[in-house]
Amino acid sequence: MSPWALLIAFGLCACSGQQDEKGRPNAPATTHATPVTNGAATFWAWFSEHAAELRGTTDLRAVMERISTELERSYPGVFAEIGVDGDQHVLVISADGDKKRFAEVQEVYAARPALAGWKIVAFRQRDPSFSIEMEGKSVDPKIAKFIGRPGVGTLDIQVYLPAYQRDDVVMRKLGFIVLDHVLGEYDMETKIGGIEFAALDAAPASAKPLTELPAMVDALK
Repeated sequence: MSPWALLIAFGLCACSGQQDEKGRPNAPATTHATPVTNGAATFWAWFSEHAAELRGTTDLRAVMERISTELERSYPGVFAEIGVDGDQHVLVISADGDKKRFAEVQEVYAARPALAGWKIVAFRQRDPSFSIEMEGKSVDPKIAKFIGRPGVGTLDIQVYLPAYQRDDVVMRKLGFIVLDHVLGEYDMETKIGGIEFAALDAAPASAKPLTELPAMVDALK
C-alpha cells in the first residue's frame, strides 16, 4: 500500500486499568444494547446516503467520529478509522485489536457497498512506515526493536520502545497500535502470542528493528 494519512480512533480516554489477554488496555465499556438484526445493512444504508457529504468534509476527525457513532449503534466496540490515499478516502473497519469483535468486523466488511471515492478495508492494514504520536509521546517502528521467540503457529515478542516506562498506559497503547499497523490487526491478534514491552535502551544487541517483524511472522509454520 502506498503511504497514506490515517486518523485513528483512540479507545484510551476512559481506561480503567483492566487489560485483555495480551496486556492491551481495554477500551471503555459501552452502554449500547445488543446489536440489532441486520445491523450491517442499516449502517451501510446510512453511510451510502451520506458518503458524498462525508467525503467533502475537511475535518477528518469529525467524519471519523460521526461514522463511528453510527457504526456503534449496531456494533458496539467496532470503530471507524479514516485515511486519505491519493484522491480516495479510506474507511477502515477496526476492532481496535479486540479479537472477540473480529467476526463483527468481517460481517460489516462483507456487506460493504461500492462507493465512488471510497476504499473500504477490514482491520488495520500493514504499513511499516506508520508512526504515531499521542500526548507528546511517539513510537516509530524504524526506531523500536524486538526479539521474537517462535512457538507453534505463534510468536512471543519482547518489544523495546523509546522512553518506555513500566505502567505507562499511553506508551502501551501506542505500542499496540504500532504493532497493529506493522503486522496488520488480524495477524497481530492471530499470530502473536505473548507480548512484553521494555525500554529501548534495555534492548540487547540481538534485537531487530520492528519493521522486520512481519517477515518473521510470515515465516511461521
